Amino acid sequence: MQQIKIKGAIISNDSIPMYQEAQKEYTALKDIQIPFPDKPLEVIINSGGGDVFTGSEIYSMLKSHKGHVTVKIIGVCASAASMVAMAGDTVEMSPTGLLMIHNAMGWTFGNTQEHEKQIKSLEEANDSIAKAYQNKTGLPLSEIRELMKAETWFSCDKAIEYGFVDKEMFLNSIPQSLVASIAQHLPERFRYDYMENVVKKNQYRIIQDKEEPQKVTNNQYGKNLMMLDPMGRVATKKENQNMVNFANNAEKLAEIGVLYIKSKIKNAVKEAAIESVLESQRHSYSDTLIADGYIPGDFILKDGQTIPVAQSQEQLQEMVDRIKGL
Repeated sequence: MQQIKIKGAIISNDSIPMYQEAQKEYTALKDIQIPFPDKPLEVIINSGGGDVFTGSEIYSMLKSHKGHVTVKIIGVCASAASMVAMAGDTVEMSPTGLLMIHNAMGWTFGNTQEHEKQIKSLEEANDSIAKAYQNKTGLPLSEIRELMKAETWFSCDKAIEYGFVDKEMFLNSIPQSLVASIAQHLPERFRYDYMENVVKKNQYRIIQDKEEPQKVTNNQYGKNLMMLDPMGRVATKKENQNMVNFANNAEKLAEIGVLYIKSKIKNAVKEAAIESVLESQRHSYSDTLIADGYIPGDFILKDGQTIPVAQSQEQLQEMVDRIKGL
């Protein structure tokens, strides 16, 4: 299958000499060569984005391709790169990948009229970008604009949930350097959860790059984490040589972030609150509260907790089930 790669910054053709001189990875429109316009095409993406107009032109090129277009997000797919990804007939994403959408950005020099013109131009650009997301996800345009305004990061699971991605890539192995490279694109507020809930859960897929191993760091937390196999068993040195190598970059990996566990945390908190209510009421059946003038069936707020008033364990359980349904 023919394949193109979109890696590094997405830049205009005019910016190529500057990026070559700086020895930075980039993708320009000149790099997108599709020899067979009616054959299946695979697009590999690991890019933090860049020039929105170049991204738009690549998107249009892929959308007009007559063959089936499969997009594979193997690392970061942010900003203009996420718009390009929406051109895929099928979009797949690595379990350790990240997708980010946000409003267009620009710079202006001049008087108030110049700034006002720039604001209007950016809003028009935002609407155009949102259309690409809407065509892929089917989400209301207003919801997409809010997600863009908030600069939203999506893990693989969350991207599938919202419709930006069709399915997870089931890789046998993921290069260590690819996982570590995600860290540099993430705000600090997202990082720890991603390490714990994406990288840690997929550590059995992560392998040391074929290059010369780096010197092992003194990050004991990273070493201990990677010395555990997926079942929590402490494995032998031989079994975990790749994991020890992976711990070399644990400090970077600990800075990777994700949002998808928010709902799980919320449910855990609610379950803990319900258990606290059950424990406080399990033996008393609210006798004290009834003596104070409350009647069975009441819900009252006491010491910051919602306390159900019940005459029996069965009635208490029924009321707690009602709390669960809130």
